[in-house]
Amino acid sequence: MRADSLAGRIVSVLSHRAPAFRSAPSPGTPNRLPARQPMKHLKRPGSGAGAPRAQLANVGLPNASLRGAVLAEANLRGADLRDADLRDADLRGTNLQVANLTSASLEGADLRTADLRDAHLNGCDLRQADLTGADLRNARLPGASLAHANLGGADLREAVLSDTTLHSADLQGANLRNADLQGADLRNACLRTALHAVNLDGADLRGTDLRRHRLTQGKMRGCDLRGADLRCANLAGADLRDANFAGALLWKARFEEADLSGAVFTDIDSGPWEASSHDLLYVSGARWTAATLWPSDLRTLMHARPLSVGVGVWVVHRTAANRLTVEPVSR
Repeated sequence: MRADSLAGRIVSVLSHRAPAFRSAPSPGTPNRLPARQPMKHLKRPGSGAGAPRAQLANVGLPNASLRGAVLAEANLRGADLRDADLRDADLRGTNLQVANLTSASLEGADLRTADLRDAHLNGCDLRQADLTGADLRNARLPGASLAHANLGGADLREAVLSDTTLHSADLQGANLRNADLQGADLRNACLRTALHAVNLDGADLRGTDLRRHRLTQGKMRGCDLRGADLRCANLAGADLRDANFAGALLWKARFEEADLSGAVFTDIDSGPWEASSHDLLYVSGARWTAATLWPSDLRTLMHARPLSVGVGVWVVHRTAANRLTVEPVSR
């Protein structure tokens, strides 16, 4: 499509929605708007019954200034919005499937129920954005900032959120099945959602409330859980190698069959770890190594004779007498 034809198409779609924008494009107008060109004409007066949706599929608008623009329910499928300024924009219900929003600024944007399936949001600024109910399946958000964003009820299945900042974000009710949160910053995030089968390798979960969460079979190698609240959480079978639980609340947390090789448990809440406590059974079947750092009372039990500690891997074993023993196993 010729550049002037594409520009004319955008104008024709939007002019009936904003009468103040009447000027026709001059010959030779480029198909992409100049960097940070004001785009207030994209605002529409209302979305009453039967109001047409803006059809802007595959449009090229990199570096465009769309701050505060109203594009609710517009069709921006496959649009090129790299480095665009969409701060405080109204994108409710907007179709942004496969759109390229790399490094775009969407701080404070309203993206409720937006369709962002397979969208590219690498390095995107989504701080304080409202993504309630948004569809982000298979979306790519590595390095994006979602601090204080609302992702309540969002669908993030198979989404890539590696190295993403989700500090203090609200993920209540979000679907994160098979999402990749490797290296993500989830400090103080609201995670009242299922985290089963989520990749949290290297994630920063310091101070996060994970009470009663099901993290079974989770990938949490090298995860930073210092000061996290894991009371009654289920981490059975999880890969927790080199995870740091220092200062965490672990009352009745379950670690059966988990891999605790090199994990740090210093200064944790001592309630469930008393050597005489029945709760020690919650670590039955767990594996650990000489590099695993236990709290003092549990360390005494683990290292007591006739249990030998040396090079290798050990497993906490429950005996018929309902007592715990430690046996060396081969790698």
